[in-house]
Amino acid sequence: MTRKFNRRVVTLFPHYNTGGANSHIVAGILSGMVGLGADVSLWVPASGPGAARSYTKNAVPGRLRGLSYRIAGVSRVNRFAERRFLASLRPDDLAYIWPGASLDVYLRAKDRGAMVAAENINCHTATARAILEREGAALGLPPDHGITDEAIAHERAVHEAADVVFSPNQMVDESLRQNDVPEAKILPCSYGWAPERIGGPPANPRAIDGRLRVLFVGLACVRKGVPRLLDAWARAGLTGELQFAGRVSDDLLKSRAGDFARSDVRRFGHVPNVGDLYRAADVFAFPSLEEGGPLVTYEAMGCGLPVVVSPMGAGRVARGEEDGAIVLPPEDVDGWAAAFRRLADPELRAEFGRRAAARAAAFTWDGCAATRLERLAAVCPS
Repeated sequence: MTRKFNRRVVTLFPHYNTGGANSHIVAGILSGMVGLGADVSLWVPASGPGAARSYTKNAVPGRLRGLSYRIAGVSRVNRFAERRFLASLRPDDLAYIWPGASLDVYLRAKDRGAMVAAENINCHTATARAILEREGAALGLPPDHGITDEAIAHERAVHEAADVVFSPNQMVDESLRQNDVPEAKILPCSYGWAPERIGGPPANPRAIDGRLRVLFVGLACVRKGVPRLLDAWARAGLTGELQFAGRVSDDLLKSRAGDFARSDVRRFGHVPNVGDLYRAADVFAFPSLEEGGPLVTYEAMGCGLPVVVSPMGAGRVARGEEDGAIVLPPEDVDGWAAAFRRLADPELRAEFGRRAAARAAAFTWDGCAATRLERLAAVCPS
Protein backbone atom coordinates (compact mmCIF):
# COMPACT_ATOMS: atom_id res chain seq x y z
CA MET A 1 0.00 0.00 0.00
CA THR A 2 1.39 3.43 -1.01
CA ARG A 3 2.17 5.70 1.91
CA LYS A 4 0.63 9.16 1.88
CA PHE A 5 2.69 12.33 2.26
CA ASN A 6 0.91 14.41 4.90
CA ARG A 7 3.19 17.40 5.43
CA ARG A 8 2.37 20.88 4.16
CA VAL A 9 4.22 21.64 0.91
CA VAL A 10 5.41 25.24 1.24
CA THR A 11 7.06 26.23 -2.03
CA LEU A 12 9.37 29.09 -2.98
CA PHE A 13 9.78 30.10 -6.61
CA PRO A 14 12.11 33.11 -6.27
CA HIS A 15 11.30 34.72 -9.62
CA TYR A 16 8.53 36.83 -11.09
CA ASN A 17 5.61 34.52 -11.81
CA THR A 18 4.79 34.97 -15.49
CA GLY A 19 2.63 31.85 -15.81
CA GLY A 20 4.92 30.60 -18.59
CA ALA A 21 8.34 28.95 -18.84
CA ASN A 22 9.48 27.65 -15.42
CA SER A 23 6.46 29.26 -13.73
CA HIS A 24 4.33 26.91 -15.81
CA ILE A 25 6.30 23.88 -14.60
CA VAL A 26 5.88 24.88 -10.96
CA ALA A 27 2.15 25.42 -11.43
CA GLY A 28 1.76 22.10 -13.24
CA ILE A 29 3.38 20.15 -10.41
CA LEU A 30 1.68 22.00 -7.56
CA SER A 31 -1.77 21.96 -9.17
CA GLY A 32 -1.39 18.22 -9.56
CA MET A 33 -0.52 17.93 -5.88
CA VAL A 34 -3.56 20.01 -4.91
CA GLY A 35 -5.73 17.71 -7.00
CA LEU A 36 -4.40 14.78 -4.96
CA GLY A 37 -5.35 16.48 -1.69
CA ALA A 38 -1.98 17.91 -0.69
CA ASP A 39 -1.81 21.12 1.39
CA VAL A 40 0.18 23.36 -0.95
CA SER A 41 1.27 26.98 -1.02
CA LEU A 42 3.52 28.82 -3.48
CA TRP A 43 5.46 31.93 -2.53
CA VAL A 44 6.59 34.17 -5.40
CA PRO A 45 7.85 37.77 -5.44
CA ALA A 46 4.87 38.84 -7.58
CA SER A 47 2.62 37.48 -10.33
CA GLY A 48 1.74 38.69 -13.77
CA PRO A 49 -1.89 39.05 -14.89
CA GLY A 50 -3.68 35.71 -14.76
CA ALA A 51 -0.63 33.82 -13.49
CA ALA A 52 -1.60 33.34 -9.82
CA ARG A 53 -3.39 30.17 -8.73
CA SER A 54 -5.56 29.65 -5.65
CA TYR A 55 -2.50 28.56 -3.66
CA THR A 56 -0.21 31.40 -4.86
CA LYS A 57 1.02 33.90 -2.29
CA ASN A 58 2.54 37.07 -3.71
CA ALA A 59 5.16 38.68 -1.48
CA VAL A 60 4.28 41.99 -3.14
CA PRO A 61 0.57 42.69 -3.76
CA GLY A 62 -0.42 43.38 -7.34
CA ARG A 63 -1.20 47.03 -6.72
CA LEU A 64 2.36 47.61 -5.45
CA ARG A 65 4.13 45.37 -7.95
CA GLY A 66 5.40 47.96 -10.41
CA LEU A 67 6.38 50.46 -7.73
CA SER A 68 8.27 47.83 -5.71
CA TYR A 69 10.36 46.69 -8.66
CA ARG A 70 11.14 50.28 -9.68
CA ILE A 71 12.20 51.38 -6.19
CA ALA A 72 13.75 48.21 -4.73
CA GLY A 73 14.91 46.35 -7.83
CA VAL A 74 14.53 42.68 -8.73
CA SER A 75 17.09 41.27 -6.30
CA ARG A 76 15.63 42.98 -3.22
CA VAL A 77 12.08 42.02 -4.16
CA ASN A 78 13.20 38.40 -4.57
CA ARG A 79 14.91 38.43 -1.17
CA PHE A 80 11.73 39.89 0.34
CA ALA A 81 9.84 36.89 -1.05
CA GLU A 82 12.36 34.62 0.68
CA ARG A 83 11.66 36.31 4.02
CA ARG A 84 7.90 35.94 3.57
CA PHE A 85 8.36 32.28 2.65
CA LEU A 86 10.51 31.61 5.74
CA ALA A 87 8.04 33.39 8.01
CA SER A 88 5.27 31.08 6.79
CA LEU A 89 7.15 27.85 7.59
CA ARG A 90 6.23 25.61 10.51
CA PRO A 91 8.26 22.76 11.95
CA ASP A 92 7.76 19.57 9.91
CA ASP A 93 6.68 21.41 6.75
CA LEU A 94 8.29 20.51 3.44
CA ALA A 95 10.22 23.57 2.27
CA TYR A 96 10.22 23.04 -1.49
CA ILE A 97 12.75 25.49 -2.98
CA TRP A 98 13.36 26.20 -6.67
CA PRO A 99 16.68 27.43 -8.16
CA GLY A 100 17.56 31.08 -7.76
CA ALA A 101 17.13 31.28 -3.99
CA SER A 102 19.98 32.30 -1.73
CA LEU A 103 21.82 29.63 0.24
CA ASP A 104 20.64 31.36 3.40
CA VAL A 105 17.00 30.43 2.71
CA TYR A 106 17.86 26.71 2.64
CA LEU A 107 19.80 26.97 5.90
CA ARG A 108 17.12 28.99 7.67
CA ALA A 109 14.39 26.61 6.52
CA LYS A 110 16.36 23.79 8.13
CA ASP A 111 16.73 25.85 11.31
CA ARG A 112 12.94 26.18 11.43
CA GLY A 113 12.58 22.40 11.51
CA ALA A 114 11.40 21.97 7.93
CA MET A 115 12.40 19.18 5.59
CA VAL A 116 14.13 20.85 2.62
CA ALA A 117 13.63 19.69 -0.98
CA ALA A 118 15.68 21.32 -3.74
CA GLU A 119 14.52 21.27 -7.36
CA ASN A 120 17.28 20.57 -9.92
CA ILE A 121 15.85 21.84 -13.20
CA ASN A 122 18.94 20.91 -15.22
CA CYS A 123 22.13 18.89 -14.88
CA HIS A 124 24.55 19.84 -12.13
CA THR A 125 26.26 23.04 -13.22
CA ALA A 126 29.73 21.44 -13.11
CA THR A 127 28.59 18.73 -15.53
CA ALA A 128 26.76 21.22 -17.73
CA ARG A 129 29.84 23.44 -18.02
CA ALA A 130 32.05 20.52 -19.02
CA ILE A 131 29.57 19.34 -21.67
CA LEU A 132 29.16 22.78 -23.21
CA GLU A 133 32.85 23.58 -23.22
CA ARG A 134 33.59 20.30 -25.03
CA GLU A 135 30.94 21.06 -27.64
CA GLY A 136 32.20 24.61 -28.15
CA ALA A 137 35.72 23.32 -28.69
CA ALA A 138 34.50 20.65 -31.13
CA LEU A 139 32.59 23.23 -33.18
CA GLY A 140 35.17 26.01 -32.91
CA LEU A 141 32.65 28.23 -31.13
CA PRO A 142 32.71 30.09 -27.79
CA PRO A 143 31.28 28.04 -24.90
CA ASP A 144 27.48 28.37 -24.76
CA HIS A 145 27.14 29.03 -21.03
CA GLY A 146 27.70 31.59 -18.29
CA ILE A 147 28.48 29.07 -15.55
CA THR A 148 31.00 30.41 -13.05
CA ASP A 149 32.99 28.74 -10.29
CA GLU A 150 30.78 30.65 -7.86
CA ALA A 151 27.61 29.18 -9.39
CA ILE A 152 29.01 25.67 -9.07
CA ALA A 153 30.04 26.26 -5.45
CA HIS A 154 26.56 27.61 -4.67
CA GLU A 155 24.90 24.51 -6.12
CA ARG A 156 27.20 22.23 -4.13
CA ALA A 157 26.28 24.09 -0.94
CA VAL A 158 22.55 23.85 -1.78
CA HIS A 159 22.81 20.10 -2.23
CA GLU A 160 24.69 19.82 1.06
CA ALA A 161 21.93 21.76 2.85
CA ALA A 162 18.97 20.00 1.22
CA ASP A 163 17.48 16.80 2.59
CA VAL A 164 16.38 15.64 -0.87
CA VAL A 165 16.91 16.77 -4.46
CA PHE A 166 14.27 16.31 -7.17
CA SER A 167 15.90 15.12 -10.42
CA PRO A 168 13.81 15.31 -13.61
CA ASN A 169 15.66 12.83 -15.83
CA GLN A 170 18.19 10.04 -15.72
CA MET A 171 21.01 12.22 -17.08
CA VAL A 172 20.45 14.69 -14.24
CA ASP A 173 20.54 11.74 -11.82
CA GLU A 174 23.95 10.80 -13.16
CA SER A 175 25.27 14.37 -13.04
CA LEU A 176 24.30 14.59 -9.37
CA ARG A 177 26.12 11.33 -8.62
CA GLN A 178 29.18 12.56 -10.48
CA ASN A 179 29.21 15.59 -8.20
CA ASP A 180 28.97 13.62 -4.96
CA VAL A 181 25.29 14.10 -4.14
CA PRO A 182 24.43 11.05 -1.99
CA GLU A 183 22.20 8.53 -3.71
CA ALA A 184 19.74 8.67 -0.81
CA LYS A 185 19.11 12.37 -1.50
CA ILE A 186 18.27 11.96 -5.20
CA LEU A 187 14.54 11.59 -5.88
CA PRO A 188 14.03 10.54 -9.52
CA CYS A 189 10.96 12.20 -11.03
CA SER A 190 9.99 13.92 -14.27
CA TYR A 191 8.29 16.92 -15.75
CA GLY A 192 5.22 16.55 -17.92
CA TRP A 193 2.68 18.20 -20.15
CA ALA A 194 -0.87 19.54 -20.09
CA PRO A 195 -3.25 18.02 -22.66
CA GLU A 196 -5.74 20.80 -21.95
CA ARG A 197 -3.11 23.36 -22.98
CA ILE A 198 -1.47 21.60 -25.94
CA GLY A 199 -4.22 19.33 -27.22
CA GLY A 200 -3.46 15.85 -28.46
CA PRO A 201 -2.93 13.99 -31.73
CA PRO A 202 -4.69 15.42 -34.80
CA ALA A 203 -8.30 14.37 -35.30
CA ASN A 204 -7.48 13.20 -38.85
CA PRO A 205 -4.37 11.34 -40.04
CA ARG A 206 -1.44 13.54 -40.98
CA ALA A 207 -1.19 14.34 -44.68
CA ILE A 208 1.13 12.16 -46.77
CA ASP A 209 2.57 14.23 -49.61
CA GLY A 210 6.10 12.92 -50.02
CA ARG A 211 7.58 15.70 -47.89
CA LEU A 212 8.99 15.26 -44.37
CA ARG A 213 8.43 18.09 -41.90
CA VAL A 214 10.90 17.86 -38.98
CA LEU A 215 10.13 20.22 -36.10
CA PHE A 216 12.38 21.65 -33.38
CA VAL A 217 10.79 23.73 -30.59
CA GLY A 218 12.64 26.02 -28.17
CA LEU A 219 15.67 28.29 -28.20
CA ALA A 220 17.84 27.14 -31.11
CA CYS A 221 21.40 27.29 -29.82
CA VAL A 222 24.56 25.22 -29.35
CA ARG A 223 23.34 23.89 -25.98
CA LYS A 224 20.28 22.42 -27.69
CA GLY A 225 22.42 20.66 -30.30
CA VAL A 226 21.14 22.72 -33.22
CA PRO A 227 24.44 22.84 -35.18
CA ARG A 228 24.40 19.03 -35.21
CA LEU A 229 20.73 19.04 -36.25
CA LEU A 230 21.43 21.35 -39.19
CA ASP A 231 24.24 19.05 -40.33
CA ALA A 232 22.05 15.95 -40.02
CA TRP A 233 19.22 17.53 -42.00
CA ALA A 234 21.58 18.53 -44.82
CA ARG A 235 23.11 15.05 -44.83
CA ALA A 236 19.72 13.30 -44.89
CA GLY A 237 19.05 14.62 -48.39
CA LEU A 238 15.27 14.50 -48.02
CA THR A 239 12.49 16.47 -49.66
CA GLY A 240 10.80 18.42 -46.91
CA GLU A 241 11.48 21.07 -44.32
CA LEU A 242 13.41 21.48 -41.09
CA GLN A 243 11.29 23.81 -38.96
CA PHE A 244 12.23 25.92 -35.95
CA ALA A 245 9.63 27.29 -33.54
CA GLY A 246 11.18 29.78 -31.11
CA ARG A 247 14.09 32.17 -31.14
CA VAL A 248 17.42 31.37 -32.78
CA SER A 249 20.46 32.62 -30.84
CA ASP A 250 22.36 35.51 -32.39
CA ASP A 251 25.62 33.52 -32.36
CA LEU A 252 24.03 30.65 -34.26
CA LEU A 253 22.33 32.93 -36.78
CA LYS A 254 25.74 34.43 -37.52
CA SER A 255 27.81 31.23 -37.57
CA ARG A 256 25.25 29.16 -39.53
CA ALA A 257 23.71 31.86 -41.70
CA GLY A 258 24.01 29.70 -44.81
CA ASP A 259 22.05 26.86 -43.22
CA PHE A 260 19.22 29.11 -42.07
CA ALA A 261 19.06 30.65 -45.55
CA ARG A 262 18.33 27.27 -47.16
CA SER A 263 14.94 26.96 -48.83
CA ASP A 264 14.20 23.78 -46.83
CA VAL A 265 14.92 25.38 -43.43
CA ARG A 266 12.09 27.47 -41.99
CA ARG A 267 11.89 29.70 -38.92
CA PHE A 268 8.50 30.41 -37.35
CA GLY A 269 9.75 32.54 -34.45
CA HIS A 270 7.53 32.63 -31.37
CA VAL A 271 4.34 30.61 -31.82
CA PRO A 272 1.52 31.19 -29.29
CA ASN A 273 -0.16 27.81 -29.91
CA VAL A 274 2.66 25.35 -30.46
CA GLY A 275 0.19 22.45 -30.32
CA ASP A 276 -0.91 23.28 -33.86
CA LEU A 277 2.69 22.98 -35.07
CA TYR A 278 3.12 19.59 -33.40
CA ARG A 279 -0.02 18.36 -35.15
CA ALA A 280 1.14 19.69 -38.54
CA ALA A 281 4.66 18.20 -38.33
CA ASP A 282 5.77 14.66 -39.16
CA VAL A 283 8.73 14.21 -36.79
CA PHE A 284 9.99 16.02 -33.70
CA ALA A 285 13.76 16.46 -33.26
CA PHE A 286 15.52 17.50 -30.06
CA PRO A 287 19.29 16.83 -29.94
CA SER A 288 19.91 18.69 -26.68
CA LEU A 289 23.37 18.40 -25.13
CA GLU A 290 22.34 19.48 -21.63
CA GLU A 291 18.82 19.37 -20.33
CA GLY A 292 16.55 18.71 -17.39
CA GLY A 293 13.04 17.61 -18.20
CA PRO A 294 12.36 18.62 -21.81
CA LEU A 295 8.70 19.64 -21.84
CA VAL A 296 8.74 19.90 -25.63
CA THR A 297 9.50 16.17 -25.96
CA TYR A 298 6.58 15.27 -23.70
CA GLU A 299 4.29 17.64 -25.62
CA ALA A 300 5.36 16.40 -29.05
CA MET A 301 4.80 12.78 -28.06
CA GLY A 302 1.46 13.71 -26.53
CA CYS A 303 0.47 15.09 -29.93
CA GLY A 304 1.32 11.77 -31.56
CA LEU A 305 4.68 12.72 -33.10
CA PRO A 306 7.51 10.21 -33.48
CA VAL A 307 10.62 11.75 -31.95
CA VAL A 308 14.35 11.67 -32.66
CA VAL A 309 16.07 12.84 -29.50
CA SER A 310 19.37 12.78 -27.64
CA PRO A 311 19.58 11.01 -24.27
CA MET A 312 19.30 14.45 -22.65
CA GLY A 313 16.36 15.37 -24.87
CA ALA A 314 14.55 12.13 -24.08
CA GLY A 315 13.63 12.97 -20.50
CA ARG A 316 12.12 9.94 -18.80
CA VAL A 317 9.41 9.56 -21.44
CA ALA A 318 11.31 8.48 -24.59
CA ARG A 319 13.10 5.22 -23.82
CA GLY A 320 13.37 3.89 -27.37
CA GLU A 321 11.41 2.54 -30.29
CA GLU A 322 8.84 0.93 -28.01
CA ASP A 323 7.85 4.54 -27.17
CA GLY A 324 7.93 5.80 -30.76
CA ALA A 325 11.38 7.31 -30.19
CA ILE A 326 14.80 7.00 -31.76
CA VAL A 327 17.39 7.99 -29.15
CA LEU A 328 20.85 8.89 -30.46
CA PRO A 329 23.93 10.77 -29.23
CA PRO A 330 23.70 14.33 -30.58
CA GLU A 331 27.16 14.09 -32.16
CA ASP A 332 26.12 11.06 -34.29
CA VAL A 333 25.18 13.16 -37.31
CA ASP A 334 25.09 10.18 -39.66
CA GLY A 335 22.79 8.35 -37.25
CA TRP A 336 20.42 11.32 -37.09
CA ALA A 337 20.39 11.62 -40.88
CA ALA A 338 19.61 7.89 -41.16
CA ALA A 339 16.80 8.25 -38.58
CA PHE A 340 15.18 11.01 -40.63
CA ARG A 341 15.44 8.91 -43.78
CA ARG A 342 13.91 5.95 -41.96
CA LEU A 343 11.00 8.08 -40.69
CA ALA A 344 10.26 9.21 -44.23
CA ASP A 345 8.21 5.99 -44.32
CA PRO A 346 4.63 7.13 -43.48
CA GLU A 347 3.56 3.74 -42.12
CA LEU A 348 6.46 3.66 -39.67
CA ARG A 349 5.73 7.26 -38.65
CA ALA A 350 2.10 6.42 -37.96
CA GLU A 351 3.03 3.43 -35.79
CA PHE A 352 5.67 5.40 -33.91
CA GLY A 353 3.18 8.22 -33.41
CA ARG A 354 0.66 5.87 -31.82
CA ARG A 355 3.32 4.51 -29.48
CA ALA A 356 4.47 8.02 -28.56
CA ALA A 357 0.96 9.21 -27.68
CA ALA A 358 0.33 6.14 -25.53
CA ARG A 359 3.58 6.62 -23.64
CA ALA A 360 3.07 10.38 -23.09
CA ALA A 361 -0.36 9.79 -21.56
CA ALA A 362 1.38 8.61 -18.37
CA PHE A 363 3.29 11.90 -18.04
CA THR A 364 0.64 14.53 -17.48
CA TRP A 365 1.22 16.94 -14.59
CA ASP A 366 -1.14 14.93 -12.38
CA GLY A 367 1.04 11.86 -12.84
CA CYS A 368 4.20 13.87 -12.20
CA ALA A 369 2.74 15.24 -8.97
CA ALA A 370 1.71 11.77 -7.79
CA THR A 371 5.24 10.44 -8.37
CA ARG A 372 6.79 13.28 -6.36
CA LEU A 373 4.44 12.77 -3.43
CA GLU A 374 5.14 9.03 -3.49
CA ARG A 375 8.90 9.65 -3.52
CA LEU A 376 8.58 12.04 -0.58
CA ALA A 377 6.39 9.65 1.41
CA ALA A 378 8.96 6.89 0.92
CA VAL A 379 11.83 8.90 2.42
CA CYS A 380 10.05 11.10 4.94
CA PRO A 381 8.06 10.19 8.03
CA SER A 382 4.78 12.15 7.99
